Amino acid sequence: MKSLHAVFLVAAGVALGTAFPVPRPKPVDAPGPAGGKSAKTFRAASRIPDSIRREINSIRAIKDREGRMRETMRLASTLPIADLQRWYEGNYLEFLDSDTEGLFYMIVEERWMAADPATFARYKIDSKQSNPDPALAAWLKADEAAAMTYINSLDPAHRQNLALSLTRVISKTDLPRALELLDEVLASKSSDTYRARELLGSFATQDREAVLAHIKDWKGSDREWAVKAVGNAWLEKDFAWTVGFLQAEGKGAGTIKDLFNQDGWGKPAKLLTANASSLPDGWMDELAASGSLDIGCGDEWMAMRGPVPGISAEALAKIQLDAAAGGFWDNEKLESGKRFVEEGDWLPLATRAKLAAAILNTWRDGLPAAEAWVASLDEEVRGEAEAKLAEMRKKKTNADIKPLVDRPGEFIKALTADSARNLSDGLAAWSAPQVAEAVAAAKTLDSARAAEILEKGSPDYLRLPPAVKASLAQAAGEDWSGPQAMKGYCQIVSQWAEQDPAAAAKWVEALPAGEQRDWAAKNVVLRWSSYSPAAAKAWEAKLAPSH
Repeated sequence: MKSLHAVFLVAAGVALGTAFPVPRPKPVDAPGPAGGKSAKTFRAASRIPDSIRREINSIRAIKDREGRMRETMRLASTLPIADLQRWYEGNYLEFLDSDTEGLFYMIVEERWMAADPATFARYKIDSKQSNPDPALAAWLKADEAAAMTYINSLDPAHRQNLALSLTRVISKTDLPRALELLDEVLASKSSDTYRARELLGSFATQDREAVLAHIKDWKGSDREWAVKAVGNAWLEKDFAWTVGFLQAEGKGAGTIKDLFNQDGWGKPAKLLTANASSLPDGWMDELAASGSLDIGCGDEWMAMRGPVPGISAEALAKIQLDAAAGGFWDNEKLESGKRFVEEGDWLPLATRAKLAAAILNTWRDGLPAAEAWVASLDEEVRGEAEAKLAEMRKKKTNADIKPLVDRPGEFIKALTADSARNLSDGLAAWSAPQVAEAVAAAKTLDSARAAEILEKGSPDYLRLPPAVKASLAQAAGEDWSGPQAMKGYCQIVSQWAEQDPAAAAKWVEALPAGEQRDWAAKNVVLRWSSYSPAAAKAWEAKLAPSH
C-alpha cells in the first residue's frame, strides 16, 4: 500500500463546486473572560474602512429586500479581485437577511476561486475552514504540481486533517487511489475516522463492486462497520439486494434497525412498510418489538384497513402505543394519528384512546377545535382525551391568543410561557401605536410570569418587537437573573439597536448600574458603530460608568 505522502501525489482534475460560507455573527455574549473573544469582537467593530462603510450604508439605505439583493449582487460581482479576501473575511454585511448575505459570499467565492485558485485554496487550507473541497479541486485542476508541493509542505498534523478532503476530491476521477488514501486515514486513528466510514458508503454508491472488492479481506470490527456502510448506501437504491447482502453476511433485523438509526425515521419507516412482505419471516415483528417502527407509516397502513403484511396485529398495536408515548412532533404524524383514532376500528380501543390523548399533547388548532374533535369520537375512546382537555382548559395555547393579535394590549396580557414559544413573525409588523400599547401592557405583568415567558420563549427567538421584549425584561426584574438573563439582555438590545439604536440606547441608560448594563451597552455600540460610528462613540463617551 502506498504511503500517505505518495498518495498525495495523485492527479485530481475535477469540476469546480460551490460552498456557502460564513454564518451570521451573533451579538456579543456576556460575560466572558477579560480580553477574551467577546471583548475582541466588540473592539473590532469600529475598525471598518471608510470605503467599505460607504458601500454598506448604500445597501442599508435601500428599503425593499429585492433592491438590497440586486445591489448586493452588483457589489459582489464588481469588487476588485484584490479586495475579495478582505470582504470574504469581514462579515460586513451581517445586517442583511441570510439569503442575501449567502448570495454575496457565493458570488465572491466563485470569483476568487476562478481568478486566483491558488490563493483561495491556500487561504481555505491555512485558515482550516470547513469544506475546502471546491477550492482544493480548483487548484489541483489549475496547477496540480504546485498544489501538491504546497500540501506536502504542511506539517504532518495539518496534512492529515486535509487527507479526507483530498480523498473526496480524488474519488471523482480515481476511485482506487481514493480507497487507498481512505485506508491511510483509517489507519491513522484520527478524529476523521467516523467521517471516513461515511465516505466509504458514498464510494459504494459510486462503484459498489469496487468497494466490495476492496473490503473483501477485512475482518472483525472493520468488516462490521464496512458492511453497514455499504448496506446504508444501498438500502433505498435496492432494498432487496441490501437484505440479501446482509443475510449473506449473517446479519438480521437488528442490522436493518442500526442502518435506519443513522437516518432518522420518516423515510425508513415508509421504506420498510413498502417492502414488508419481501422481508424474511419475523423481521418486521422484531423491528416493531424493538421500537424501530412508528406511526410515520400511518397513511400506508390506513389504506390497508387492517394488518400490514409482515406485521402481526400485536406488533401493530405496539407501534401505535409507542407513538402515543412519544407524542406527535410533526403534522404528518399528527394527521396519521387522528385517522387511526377516527377510523382504525380494527385496533384495540385502548390503543385508540391513548392515541387520542397523545394527539392533544401537541394540538395546534386551539381549544375549541380540540373540544369539537374529541366530541366527534366514539364514546369508548374519549376517556383519556377528556382528561387531557381538562388540562388544556387551564392554560392558553398559541392558537387561543392568535385572534388577539390586532389588540396588542390584550395579546400581551394573555401571553403565557407555553404560547410564547411559537409566536408568528407577523407580530413584528405592529404599528408604532400598537407597539406602544404592547409595551405598556408588558410592564404590568407579574414579574414571575414575565421571567417565565423570557426563559421559555428565549429572547433570541421570541418573535416580539424588541421594545416589547425589553419591557418584559423590565417587568421580570430580579426574577430573571443569572447567565441566561445576562445573555438575554444582550440579545434584546442587539436586535433593538439594529432597528433603532437611539431607542435601545435610551433603554440601556435607564438600567441599574452593573455588569448587565455594561454588556447591554457594548451590544448597542457594536450595532450602532457599524453604520454610524460617530454617534455610537459619542453615546458611549457620555454613558455614565457602572463602577
